[in-house]
Amino acid sequence: MLLRGLALAVFLGSAHADDVGRLRVLADEGDARAQYDLGLAYQQGTAVRRDLVEARRWWRKAADQGYGPAQFNMGILYARGDGVSPDMREATQWFRRAADQGHAPAQYYLGMSFAVGDAGPRNMDEALSWWRKAAMQGHSEAQHNLGLAYLRGDGVPKDREESAKWLGMAAQQGYAPAARLLKELDKL
Repeated sequence: MLLRGLALAVFLGSAHADDVGRLRVLADEGDARAQYDLGLAYQQGTAVRRDLVEARRWWRKAADQGYGPAQFNMGILYARGDGVSPDMREATQWFRRAADQGHAPAQYYLGMSFAVGDAGPRNMDEALSWWRKAAMQGHSEAQHNLGLAYLRGDGVPKDREESAKWLGMAAQQGYAPAARLLKELDKL
């Protein structure tokens, strides 16, 4: 319970130096969740000086223990080049580790890697498979991408009804690009 409260304080940006100190003790003891949360504190500059190198160090420790959210954040760092040289192959490897654990945002990003060819040759079958996994967990951007694929016939047969289903799911969550596309689909 203590860790959950500290994590929430870091997430909300309301953590104090004492909170980060308690997180550091747990992180130093090898608690992957505390390592991840301490990385967030450094990324956001919450009760500590903002330091992406330090954030990456703590996320790497948690990621090496198999903590999916930290693996995802490592992928984001490499994809964006935040504190590291941009490396989409490295990013894709981190996304896969988190995606294999069911982390929906990582599944979405891994699908994107396959769709644009960051993971080697473009592979829409793989992209669609990962997007479907993320979409089934409610990831609106993955739902949108599935809707687009069915609308265009990209890797799947064109299917207006299936497209509308996925776009509708994303639109219900407030994803504006899906809502706009769904409106246009209704006009056709």
